[in-house]
Amino acid sequence: MQQVTSTDLDLYEHEDSAVQFKFDNGDLDKLEQYEFEFYDDELLATDGSDPNDSTELSKMIGQLTFPFSSKEPELSDAELTKLDALADRVGLDRLEKLAVLQDPSTVPSDSKVLSTRFVRTWREKHDSKGNPIWLRRSRFVAREFAWLEPERESLFSPASGSIISRILPTIFLEMREDHDAVLASLDVRDAFLTVLQEKPTLVHTTDASGVTRSFALGKVLPGQRDGSLLWYKAITAFLKKNLDLEEHTPYPCVLKSKDNSCVVMIHVDDLLIAGKRSFVMGKFVEEFRKVYDISMQCLERPGDEITFLKRNHVLHEDGRLTIHTHHKHVLQL
Repeated sequence: MQQVTSTDLDLYEHEDSAVQFKFDNGDLDKLEQYEFEFYDDELLATDGSDPNDSTELSKMIGQLTFPFSSKEPELSDAELTKLDALADRVGLDRLEKLAVLQDPSTVPSDSKVLSTRFVRTWREKHDSKGNPIWLRRSRFVAREFAWLEPERESLFSPASGSIISRILPTIFLEMREDHDAVLASLDVRDAFLTVLQEKPTLVHTTDASGVTRSFALGKVLPGQRDGSLLWYKAITAFLKKNLDLEEHTPYPCVLKSKDNSCVVMIHVDDLLIAGKRSFVMGKFVEEFRKVYDISMQCLERPGDEITFLKRNHVLHEDGRLTIHTHHKHVLQL
């Protein structure tokens, strides 16, 4: 065996240098596409058109709806372009009604300007009768890249992690021994769209039909660099004021009640809650529904199952709780 001496080691050096990434817009779009396609927000209470609803929106939704099959609908380029133009219109009209997109004359002409894009995908949905359908969706999102501004530290919300997402289920199992406890996964629909814009901002866009429009942003648009931070400030302020929760100082994405009867983990617009059933299903849910549009899954008895951060949580008869990757996450990867 050859012996390596300290003199030999002096011949080798390691330099820490910045890695130079070279991404064009197409590469960046592909990197973003995974999260945007996994995101499954609701367009309407029912995504299919209601035959008894004669409104223009319902008619447009009907035109975006196709019979369900094992594969996504296959259309010609011309047909898909026409469909995407309609989907873009539905998406923009909805954001205008929510006061996210406003008249550009309401902000100074020298306001911050963001580029935007439409994320167009086929979604598996159900119509008003519960039948599965394919729906062509278009989401309007901002494109704000890290290199646009040198200052980055003030843009991030406190991060969650895989360890803390396992600690809360453990807390639930411990609570369950002495109390009627529940583990709940809560999703806030259109969370960013509820947060007021802090800086005057303009966006420009061109839809699938080639029509160019400009808007002022009244509320946060998904894709903004500071969107997560602004939402974190809003949701923690709500939890502190309305539910008397306090931040766990070493891990600010976790908040808890003063009597430890409820622990909440925040991951952007998804919340994982472990606590006494009376508090979670009573005051917690009641206060949330006064302000936000939420969907919720609860796990409290053997056989119950919830999904959180692309993982399924299942409670078994013997008291074990197993966590495994959601099939949709694997398919998307």
